[in-house]
Amino acid sequence: MQVTDNMIVRVLSSSWTDLVLFKVSWVMLVLYQSAAVVPAMLVIFLKLFTWQELGHSLALVFTTALVGIGMDFVMAGTGVFIFSEPFPLWLIMLWISFALTLPRGFGFTIKLHPGLQALSGFIAGGVGYFAGYLLGAVQFGIPNVAAILLISILWSLFVPALLWLDKSCYQPARVSSNA
Repeated sequence: MQVTDNMIVRVLSSSWTDLVLFKVSWVMLVLYQSAAVVPAMLVIFLKLFTWQELGHSLALVFTTALVGIGMDFVMAGTGVFIFSEPFPLWLIMLWISFALTLPRGFGFTIKLHPGLQALSGFIAGGVGYFAGYLLGAVQFGIPNVAAILLISILWSLFVPALLWLDKSCYQPARVSSNA
């Protein structure tokens, strides 16, 4: 069987590939932080160049990245998060990678009941930040349990809000622009 460019693009644009690329960027950025910014940018560019319908999801991607970066900026500014630098570029790259993953890699979550979306956010947000803490990417300025609980609560609100916004505001625009 001959491998064609179209086959490669289809594999690279699949939901599973998108999730794997996000995890690769997450691990690189959390473990190597600033040293991983350039390799993470390459992963992000790969995601961008293989996403044929990116324009339809740009509003959700920008909203996710801006709100997420803002949320972490507030957490750092209030002393909940402590980083080795004022506000790390690697964290911004991590948010961009996550924002690009939400519509494709995590697209299935839009079909879940909002309660399950909240539960998913609660668990994934808390686990992700706790893993980052264990790997030395972030320290907490408040007791660990309080920090993880706060993060989990924020993510339990953040995930369903983003998915509601996508379903209510952004998807109708995609449908009408395709008509």
